[in-house]
Order: sequence, then structure tokens, then C-alpha cells
Amino acid sequence: MADLPARLLSWRRGAPPAEERTVVLRAGSGVDPRAATDDVRAAGARVESAGAGAIVAVVSPATLEAVAALPWVLAVEEPRRLDPKRR
Repeated sequence: MADLPARLLSWRRGAPPAEERTVVLRAGSGVDPRAATDDVRAAGARVESAGAGAIVAVVSPATLEAVAALPWVLAVEEPRRLDPKRR
């Protein structure tokens, strides 16, 4: 199972079951994005976008652990936000 960042662990423990959060699933090299999206959907998450190396998915507290346990997931991350003021 991929390690979960502390903020996601905390959210999973305290969030209501129906709450959702967007996460980025980092895939190992050679993982077929189509097969990986099928895995994510089967785990109960909603796929927002997918490409070589990463899938953006919407998860509930219960599905977060399920997607982190997928064998091809190397890391689960929160989406990064660009700050237009920083250069």
C-alpha cells in the first residue's frame, strides 16, 4: 500500500463518509492508464483525468484506502495549487 500523507490520513479518519476529496495517484512506469482507471473505478473512486504516470481521482474516506492499496500506486498526493504571485 502506498503511504498516505499526514493530511490525507487525518482527513480519512475524521471526514464524514460521504465527503469527497481530489487526489493524485502516481503510477509506476509501464502502467497502462486505461487499465489503471478501471482499477480506480472498481475501487469506488471517480476518475477525473488520467495519463501516463498519474491519475486524478475523487475519493471518499473509504475509497482513499482502497485506491492506495492498488499494486501499481506508488504515491497518493493532494493536488498541487499554482500560486500566480510566486515566480
